[in-house]
Amino acid sequence: MTKAWVFTGCGSLGGWQCGAGQVLAAKEGYPAQLYGISSGAVNAVAFGFSGALRATEFWSSVNQFSDVFTPNYFRLLSKDGVFRLSKKLVKAIDEVTARGYASTPTTIWTMDIENGEADRHDFNTKNICRNVSQLTRASCSIPGLSESCMGRVDAGMRILAPLKAAIEDGHDDITLISGRPLVEPTIRPNLVIPAAAAAYQAVDVALSEILRRDINECLYRNTVIGFKQIKLRIIAPTHSLGGPLSFDKCREFLKEGRIFASNYLS
Repeated sequence: MTKAWVFTGCGSLGGWQCGAGQVLAAKEGYPAQLYGISSGAVNAVAFGFSGALRATEFWSSVNQFSDVFTPNYFRLLSKDGVFRLSKKLVKAIDEVTARGYASTPTTIWTMDIENGEADRHDFNTKNICRNVSQLTRASCSIPGLSESCMGRVDAGMRILAPLKAAIEDGHDDITLISGRPLVEPTIRPNLVIPAAAAAYQAVDVALSEILRRDINECLYRNTVIGFKQIKLRIIAPTHSLGGPLSFDKCREFLKEGRIFASNYLS
């Protein structure tokens, strides 16, 4: 059986994913391929290019929203984004991708802002990969919130768990790592403006539905006669821990991800 890890998109809850992935790597080693969307793409690239330690260093350093996004003071000169990626996040991504090629084959997705298509980007272990840092930055540029990169943004609103791609690539032992719980949306933030809180919750519910759709497509495939059975393991919290924009809780999420995965794999 060939193994693959799939990191979902979940904003600050990527810290939880990282903690769980760190334990998984220590106990079982790395898979044949890594996949990621949104903050999951940041984890996939960090694990694939520089390993669990560098990924952990990044999430441990995030203490607040401004560590990831800063106001886009050049908004009038930009087509999109009231925020832009912080210098801290850009530097972290540049550092983990500096070697130019992956230790473990890695695949991430971004969305083209012109046509709305989710595009796949494969980084291999044999050749220097082009635009890895830029594409990784684009993968965590939230549409409508942060400025696009190379005309691309986060593809999480199209795909949240790229299980289908892992299956089509021939992997039949897949571990889905999600900081987002499968049974409910994440916790609604305490936003001052009620309309903003309502909009946030609506997007959060939609993302939860996209995640369940992606998982159900994989599970349904296993019920159809003639298809090779896929072993699907899901490592995800059993309850809501916090919202995708709760960047002040990243260290807490990282620790909880480690604890959960340690108990899960024991």
